[in-house]
Amino acid sequence: MRTLLDTRSPRARKPHLCDECHEVIAVGHKYVTQAGIGDDGFCSSKLCLRCDAGWDCIWELIDAECIVFGELLEELHATCDSRNIDHRLPKPPLVDDKTLPLFGAENAPRVPPPPSYSSEVLRLVNLLRADMGRALIVLEPQK
Repeated sequence: MRTLLDTRSPRARKPHLCDECHEVIAVGHKYVTQAGIGDDGFCSSKLCLRCDAGWDCIWELIDAECIVFGELLEELHATCDSRNIDHRLPKPPLVDDKTLPLFGAENAPRVPPPPSYSSEVLRLVNLLRADMGRALIVLEPQK
């Protein structure tokens, strides 16, 4: 069990890593820092805004004593499954290596990259919020 003592939303004066998605929180971007007391003593965390939205949503939806940092995405997938929400992204088309010479390497069809961890967290949070009839979370791009 964890007791939350303090939550703040500062702007980063130096680069930080999000404790959930391990993406860099760039200088000048807002993030959420929390401090508390856990089973092992004092603990603190830094979360990007997308992952913080995911944590807020998941605490509203599930009865869990503890979720370990790095397991939020799996919990969101499991919650979507339990609520019968279609959340799987379509698989990207395969690129046939035999047709590659026809296009030339620079003009070959590109397979879109998978979404980043924090983008996927925000997408799943908004699917769950829509299912509950709540407003979607829109984060403005940070400069």
